Amino acid sequence: MDDKLWNVPPVTFRFPVEWGKCREFALALLDEDPARPENEEGSSPSELPMPPIMATCAFRYSPDNMPPSARLVERGLVDRGRMLQGGLEFEFHRPVRSGEDLIVTDRLDRVHDKETSKGTLRFLEFETSIRSADGEPVCTIRTTNIERRS
Repeated sequence: MDDKLWNVPPVTFRFPVEWGKCREFALALLDEDPARPENEEGSSPSELPMPPIMATCAFRYSPDNMPPSARLVERGLVDRGRMLQGGLEFEFHRPVRSGEDLIVTDRLDRVHDKETSKGTLRFLEFETSIRSADGEPVCTIRTTNIERRS
């Protein structure tokens, strides 16, 4: 495996946590409506909690609108038809609320091959770091994709 091929620069972009998107995600997951009126005036809260699953869609705000694995496909480094999801891990450092402006950095963390009786498997490990505007860690996502090489 040529390590020079895997010198993929990280992608950093802004991820605005939108009030409406927080509500849509919660409703899609059949959560109770987080925007229900909570006071006698009947007004909705001005901030909503971000559903944890929303962090997986942060890539939609990246300049190319692609998850990290798709960038490798675009560069011809992996074959999408031979890939599968090998793992997804979330580590939340604190709750997130609508109205926050977060900074996301997607990077390829590690690539390694494993020989099996069925052929070679290539493991592609990605790390997505989500931080507040002032640099405080908010969430870390680790993703493993596996490509069947032969």
